[in-house]
Amino acid sequence: MPILISLLALVAQDPSAGGQDAQVEDVLVIGRAATPDPFEIFRALCLDANRLDGRAFRPTMVPRWTEASDNSPHGPEREGEEVFVRRDGDLDMVLRITEGPDARIDRVNRHVCSVTLIGPHDQESLERGMTRALGDRGTQHHLDLKEAYPTFPGWTQRAWAAIPHRDAGVWRAYNPSNNTSGGFVVVTDPSFYRRSTYLVTELRYTIHDGRPVSHIAMTWLSRSEP
Repeated sequence: MPILISLLALVAQDPSAGGQDAQVEDVLVIGRAATPDPFEIFRALCLDANRLDGRAFRPTMVPRWTEASDNSPHGPEREGEEVFVRRDGDLDMVLRITEGPDARIDRVNRHVCSVTLIGPHDQESLERGMTRALGDRGTQHHLDLKEAYPTFPGWTQRAWAAIPHRDAGVWRAYNPSNNTSGGFVVVTDPSFYRRSTYLVTELRYTIHDGRPVSHIAMTWLSRSEP
């Protein structure tokens, strides 16, 4: 079951799920606490959850995750947004989910799912992870495209676009010529969604006040009916 698979993937990333020092009678077992992999968390909650279940995974039953209230520093920024936060040592993670009908395209749903990380983590692992997941190293051709993807000075930015069939079980990045600089897609014809879906994943990261800050977000548009 996809939801169960996602949940198990998340629990496996939780330091409290195992790997700690333990002593049973006269046997002392010394282990190392698991370090959460930022990309695998994004993949389980956002990317694979949408691909397999058609919606993001809400970690309401997963240890260390809590739902943010409206008055929280990381609370919802827009109507209908769901926010969950997690803290591992000095690392803060913020999950944001917005799902519902697209405001401009009839009979198409827009799914937005993002993870923001503030504190010690391997920022480049997010880029490597997306490259493995979608089979391409991404592109910067999206930057400053129709003002939808502005350039942020001092940030490393990449994007992956995919146009999988509505019934596709595998999502692959669009790059028909296998160009090392990657490819990008812009959809302007609503009839496109009769057969296909549209995915854009954006990654940007920087160092702010001596702390690594990363933001990875996916936007997936899919027709809500045949």
